[in-house]
Amino acid sequence: RVDRRQRQMCIRDRCVDTLELGGSEFDCVSVFKKSGSWKRSWSALIRRLYTEYLLSNPRDYPILLLERPFFPKDLSNYITQILLKEYQVPAVKRISEPIASLYTTGIKTGIVVDVGTDETIICPIYHGYPMEYNIKILQCGYNQLSRSFKEELLIQYKDTPEAELLNDIPEQLLSDIIFQSGCVKSDTTETADDSQITDFKFNNILIQDQFISLVINKKTRTQPFELFFGSSPRHDDHLMFDLVSDGIIKVLKDANSDTKIELSQNILVCGGITSVPGFEQRLLHELHTQLPLVPQLPNTPNTP
Repeated sequence: RVDRRQRQMCIRDRCVDTLELGGSEFDCVSVFKKSGSWKRSWSALIRRLYTEYLLSNPRDYPILLLERPFFPKDLSNYITQILLKEYQVPAVKRISEPIASLYTTGIKTGIVVDVGTDETIICPIYHGYPMEYNIKILQCGYNQLSRSFKEELLIQYKDTPEAELLNDIPEQLLSDIIFQSGCVKSDTTETADDSQITDFKFNNILIQDQFISLVINKKTRTQPFELFFGSSPRHDDHLMFDLVSDGIIKVLKDANSDTKIELSQNILVCGGITSVPGFEQRLLHELHTQLPLVPQLPNTPNTP
């Protein structure tokens, strides 16, 4: 269950570690440490966005603010006030991130599964309105996957000359390795056909001024992604979450009978890590395995 007040305070006071802008990373931590309050922190952040990244006149473009579910209202209003009064932008429109993601498909009703940096948000949307009472938040995201991948990599290279280098591998390089070599098994049964998944080789990777060749074996490529599908953990300190049983199915169970079937027809998965090969297919397989068959709805604009 979501503790709305605690979550809003966390967003307002701590913010996020990094904000991605056009593929580059914007370091927000230094901005927030140098400022005495969250208001000054956000003012400094917006100033840097315009002066160092957007490099445009604020008066030339209206602003669309994409907000995470349960984003605190006082912070949202404050950001809007800064943009309108101090930067004199023509207009500001606030919209929930899951709604914006779903609208890109031309659909107004469905379930949005957004795998983020530290958490995954499963948000049901009905005719363009988020059903906030039924939002599920799982404490698993890219950061947990990254830690698991690095652990598997260190286990694979245990007692080798490369182990010490890999222990201090830069985060950006590790991210590149994950997105290039990572993949998701079709399922966890013994009969699963994963013959196409083989070792992945990197040549001449530069780590601490040394060039090395790196081979990512099949287990290291696939095991970390089981964090999202509730399979047995390799390490006892890992918490396992299942996007299907802990997220999507719970959303459908808690939905009323009038919306349940329509919601189940459209499930949108978003977030960078979901683009790795096999993620979408695995999620679809788990859905077909755990969900009972539901009658198809008529072919309307909202349910293609």
